[in-house]
Amino acid sequence: MMSASKSKDPQSMNEDSKQREYWNSTVNKRSYRHPIVEFFAKQRLEYLRPILKLSAEDRLLDIGCGDGFSTFYASRDTANLFGVDRSTLMLEHHPTRSRVACADAYALPFRNNSFDAVWSWELLHHMLQPELAIREMQRVSSKYVVIFEPNRYNLALFLYGLFKREERLLLRSTKRFLRRMVDTEGWEICLLENCGAILPNATPHFLFKLLRHLPFRLPLLCGISILLVAKRVEASGRLE
Repeated sequence: MMSASKSKDPQSMNEDSKQREYWNSTVNKRSYRHPIVEFFAKQRLEYLRPILKLSAEDRLLDIGCGDGFSTFYASRDTANLFGVDRSTLMLEHHPTRSRVACADAYALPFRNNSFDAVWSWELLHHMLQPELAIREMQRVSSKYVVIFEPNRYNLALFLYGLFKREERLLLRSTKRFLRRMVDTEGWEICLLENCGAILPNATPHFLFKLLRHLPFRLPLLCGISILLVAKRVEASGRLE
């Protein structure tokens, strides 16, 4: 069985079309090899490793993989890592192009339970109907869904969303909003917290030297991201 997503409404199609046009005309300010980007990605992966407990044989899907910093560093943990993104420009800059494809998060071209874990890093606030994308993530994952989204209560991000049109939907991004988006039938949310102090494409070097020493888990007003981890009920026991 392939994609089971419901149809998008016209307003969503228009907004998503504008997002697609924008991301097909721009790439991230810093490359995946930039030291701040590298720290950002490795810190997340180190935090997730004992939670997901994935083996080198497990299959992982990166939704909205962009130009690759999440996929590139995670590929060191597993050879079975794949990424999808709608932006052909982003994918042209991806360091592991043999493992990525152009695909729509609303209609993933994979069978049910194709992957052990599926994640997205700051993707859903670029979509008007993120619940449809999350439903697709749950459909193709047999164990875990991992979502990172901006924390609207962080002042810097709130202002960023207020003044930058392509980021404006982050203003709805709260723990409560994400919790409502996840279909809990057959799933349970096992982690929902604020985290991270580094903005990979915006944190200046002088500030990075200070922020890198902060713990990954942070209070509501400080964390730049919200982390949600959901697991299939059948996969209970993987988390202790």
